[in-house]
Amino acid sequence: MKIESKLISELRPAQYNPRQISTTQFNQLKESIVKFGLVNPIIINQNGNIVVGGHQRLKVAKELNHKEIECVVLNLTPEEERELNIRLNKSGGDWDFDLLSNFEIKELKDWGFKEIELGLNIDKIEEKKPDGWIVSIKIDNVTEAEKIHLELKEQGHNPTLKKSV
Repeated sequence: MKIESKLISELRPAQYNPRQISTTQFNQLKESIVKFGLVNPIIINQNGNIVVGGHQRLKVAKELNHKEIECVVLNLTPEEERELNIRLNKSGGDWDFDLLSNFEIKELKDWGFKEIELGLNIDKIEEKKPDGWIVSIKIDNVTEAEKIHLELKEQGHNPTLKKSV
């Protein structure tokens, strides 16, 4: 693997790239790049300087009038290029909320989290009695989720059932 500085004008975004981000996500990415710089290189196929990974970072760099950008340069066949693009875009993951709870909510919100992404509604939590608890359960099966919701209601609890974001 080699890292090279490339002129942005020489890079060609992959026409097949299926990854999109919202305007809000784009602005959050831009804010991060302005603050910390481009700390994650663009991944390109040397066969045509085609961008395999980092399309959104490249768009931000263009908007910020960067002329050059660091790139990881790979020698890929067209099939490998397309596969790597999908694999890079699919590797999302989920948050570990136990570890995330070590951060201040205000910090997380300042860094781009929304209350709903954290499973919180701050106003409602602050209104709760001091001895109240909030329990979150993530279940992939809607039937099972509805069953647990109903059981909790029957036990006299006030559960909320919502689809995860």
